[in-house]
Order: sequence, then C-alpha cells, then structure tokens
Amino acid sequence: MTIENLTTIEALENFIQGNQAVAFTVLGDKNERYQFIQKTLIKFRYITLMNEFNLKYLYPYINYHRPCFFPEITTDSKGKQRKKYPYKNMMTPYEKLKSLTDAKTYLKPDIHFEILDEQVMEMTDNACAELLQKERNKLFNQIFEQNKRA
Repeated sequence: MTIENLTTIEALENFIQGNQAVAFTVLGDKNERYQFIQKTLIKFRYITLMNEFNLKYLYPYINYHRPCFFPEITTDSKGKQRKKYPYKNMMTPYEKLKSLTDAKTYLKPDIHFEILDEQVMEMTDNACAELLQKERNKLFNQIFEQNKRA
C-alpha cells in the first residue's frame, strides 16, 4: 500500500495499529515534513483535537515541569567543540529562560515572570505528568471512537 491509498479511516486505523504497512517518503527539509504531517492531520480532522491537547496539557508540561539537560560547550586547542551535560545544568526550559541574562527582554510586553511563576506553581511536576497521561488517553480514545463510527 502507498500513501495515496491511505484515504479511508479504516486504512488509517489499520496503519496505526500496525496491521497494514504503508510505503512513503517525505522529501524536503524539516519544515516540509512538518507541513506534510499537518496536512495529514487536517485531512482526517484531527488537527483541532491535537492543538487543544498540545496547548492545554503538553506544552505546559514540557515547558514548566519536564527537566532536561542543557550542555556546557568547551573548545579544545584544535578548535573542536565538545558538549558535556552536567547534572547541575538539568532544569526545565522555563528555568533555563529565567536563568538567562536579561531574560525579561525575551518576554512579550504584557507577560511577566510573576504571571508565569503562578502557572508553574498551580500543580506539582508529578500531578502535571499524571494529568498529561490522563488527557492523552482520553484523546486517543476519542480518536479511536471517531474511527469506529466512520
């Protein structure tokens, strides 16, 4: 089966469940590949479900509650750059933003760190992760139910 044959909900469901292989390539740069994914989501009317989920649950979790490592870059005598990821550089993207010199200049004029700090403190890291998983399961069940009805 090729991507052109992936036109029905049943074919998409079989593909997602791994029952049907689909041969396709997405050429171009990173932006063109993202555009392909977005067009496919729009085609099957999932884009509004996904946007709502991303804005309400995924982005707040990633930005405020999920720590990641930030590198320390050193350059040796030959000019080669090496990255190290020390534990002290583990923080959320929001904490990294706040740690930057003149961090306030990166915010929109009507946004202040006090407002963002309130959003961060609304729930714990674990509570936010649990909510994300719960809402993700709801979203997938909703998509599955739509596919069954179609």
